[in-house]
Amino acid sequence: MGLLTVASLLPAAWEKKLVDLNLTALTSQDLQWADYVFLGVIGKERLYYWKLFFGSIFCRPRNFSTAMTLAIYGFHFRRVFEQYL
Repeated sequence: MGLLTVASLLPAAWEKKLVDLNLTALTSQDLQWADYVFLGVIGKERLYYWKLFFGSIFCRPRNFSTAMTLAIYGFHFRRVFEQYL
């Protein structure tokens, strides 16, 4: 749910794609298609978070701060949602 909220904050002109890691695996084609990848940091998503972290640093350093900011937003939203609902 947090990632959908973050997606709604992005520009409408951007093409978006959601991959639920509980249903399917993230492929290299998914990553090559994307300019940005937003991940949660709980459960299966934790490994992908660290891949995003190091991949952003080494492959797309200009996008590192944006990637980390949006990953944190998704985590924070999930925590607030779980606490109050």
